[in-house]
Amino acid sequence: MVIDASRGAFLLRTAAYCKETGAALVICASDLAPGELAAARELSAHVPVVRAVNLSVAHWLQNHLVSTATRIARRLPELPAASVLERHTAAKRDQPSATAQALAGTWDEVLGDGAAQEITSYRAGRARTRRPVTACESSLSRASVESREKRRARDQPPTDQEGGAP
Repeated sequence: MVIDASRGAFLLRTAAYCKETGAALVICASDLAPGELAAARELSAHVPVVRAVNLSVAHWLQNHLVSTATRIARRLPELPAASVLERHTAAKRDQPSATAQALAGTWDEVLGDGAAQEITSYRAGRARTRRPVTACESSLSRASVESREKRRARDQPPTDQEGGAP
């Protein structure tokens, strides 16, 4: 199996390799041109091909929630208008992203082509290198806090009360 998370421009070379070796292909590139999509469809006649625009669990959940919302919306007397607003750093190349297009596609799939009326892309700021995660209360989070407190205590000089100089 080949997982191609490069740029769309490399897909033709990757598809040729997969066809030659019989390897299945997971395409993660978000900037596929019409010719590259056609090559992927052609390759799928020979080997399994999956297009995965976003591999995160959060995207799966987002997509599932949009799908659920569309099934509920289909029962309303009047279909609501929908649009996708995405935000990325200024460094993000693709606009709109494949993830935003997929979410709009999920809406359209259930409610009809064009039901998602707009994809708006907002690009600003620098890429973040740190992504803080807050854990819920558990024995693991308590152990992590205790460990952090022990490290802090170890790294600080002793005080007069502990028998050392300030």
